[in-house]
Amino acid sequence: MTSSKPIADWILDGLKIMGVDSIIFSPGSRNAPFIIAASARIDFKLRVVLDERSAAFQALGEIEALGKPVAVCCTSGSAIANYHPAVLEAFYSKLPLIVISADRPASRIDKGEGQSCRQMDFFNPHIGASISVQEDILKLALEESLSFLSQQVLDKRAPVHINVGFQEPLYDLMPKKTTMNFTVERALHEIDLTGALYGLSQCDSIAVIFGQLSHEQSLKMREDISSGKYTFTCFVDPLSGLLDLPDTRPISDLLSFTPQGIISIGGQWIDKAPKFHLRALHLKVHVHLDFYQSWDVTDASDFIHIALNQFPEEFELRLKEQLIKTSSVKKGYNRVELQWSDALVFKTALHHISDWSHLHLANSTAVRYFSFFNRPVNLYANRGISGIDGSLSTAIGASLARQKERHFCIIGDQSFIYDSNALNLSSLPSNLTIIILNNSIGAIFDWLPGNRALSSETQRLFANEQKVNFESLCSSFGVSYICVTDQQELTNAMAEQVSGTLVIEARTMDADNTAAYELLKRT
Repeated sequence: MTSSKPIADWILDGLKIMGVDSIIFSPGSRNAPFIIAASARIDFKLRVVLDERSAAFQALGEIEALGKPVAVCCTSGSAIANYHPAVLEAFYSKLPLIVISADRPASRIDKGEGQSCRQMDFFNPHIGASISVQEDILKLALEESLSFLSQQVLDKRAPVHINVGFQEPLYDLMPKKTTMNFTVERALHEIDLTGALYGLSQCDSIAVIFGQLSHEQSLKMREDISSGKYTFTCFVDPLSGLLDLPDTRPISDLLSFTPQGIISIGGQWIDKAPKFHLRALHLKVHVHLDFYQSWDVTDASDFIHIALNQFPEEFELRLKEQLIKTSSVKKGYNRVELQWSDALVFKTALHHISDWSHLHLANSTAVRYFSFFNRPVNLYANRGISGIDGSLSTAIGASLARQKERHFCIIGDQSFIYDSNALNLSSLPSNLTIIILNNSIGAIFDWLPGNRALSSETQRLFANEQKVNFESLCSSFGVSYICVTDQQELTNAMAEQVSGTLVIEARTMDADNTAAYELLKRT
């Protein structure tokens, strides 16, 4: 038996055509038809997450770990609003998140019904596509709509939204009678390098820059760079996963060069300084190579987006003399003597992480330390919109998706607190260690030069000093917990064999974390 609402099963059929294997539900009544229909099937992995915000970020973690679309489903009203932060991240990181929201019938919106709001086109403009339908929609019309959404998911890796208005009753059952089936017209991408080659040929010098890369992209680029295939210098963002290679230079080194054009690959860059530097140069041309997205970050006179996820051999052959080639300079960050601080915590933790483990870096300070201490790992970070919300949930989602492999999450105290609802699961991952950089304050604001000129009262409003008892917080969720206050204790904690999720709180509130960070920058 399944739901008495055929549309629920039709949409689930559509999800299978889009490649979905996993659906995360949040409890509700209005989405009961979807829950009933899904639980009657064996072709989906299902789980429930109470907090919709956490549920959606956990879905992003699964997408990043497995490279497949994941669906989330909620009830009507304010529930849908809690998906919004993850939808923003999915939109800018090109992650195929499929949001399914149940709704009241269109005739009852704005008429005093509980748990109702205007859900049609809720996520515009930060959505690949959205449809809003009523439960009595004709099957053929729904097939056409789902086929269009599938193109956005499969060809553009864009998030999409399906909103369905249900009449009561919501819990009635019936045998499944019909199946949804449709074809997806996949887009054909024709690659023409002519315009890009002409524009770049007018430049005396060209820099090649790698931004954040997916795991698959990073492995391919590592192979090409290590084989000596490229004769040019690669200026790389830490989240490219390439910074440990001998023939790369940090993206910050671009400040010493004045290229007339650049070729960029991948996602966003953490460091602002190279962006400001390149904009000030008034570049002739910027060519961005990426299959799904384009980042016109330099404001060049001519910006060209090419749907490629690799460096074309023709660029190497035709532009060889113009591509910047310089000696690789590796700084000795590991030889810097650090006192107990966030920086030393990061350095020590990374030292005890095995190569090619999965490393999740929360935004704010944690992600920036990877510029100094790096190693070959599978990297994750929500840099699409770079918010602190959802970092822990994303790590948990990825850990659950790849349970046979070890995962680590390095996260600040503010980010951990903000997303602590992620720990409210019936079954947490057994392969995840979480290291909290607890300096008791929003330390990244201390790194900003303008902040130091402000009054202490104004700085307090930036910082949000906290006095959370992390041990009690972890205990309430049944999570194993260790507190460390020096390097040896951290080393011992990293060696602990714990069955289940482990939280290591590294207390650095009395340390001069800003001084340690400045020391690394001067090295």
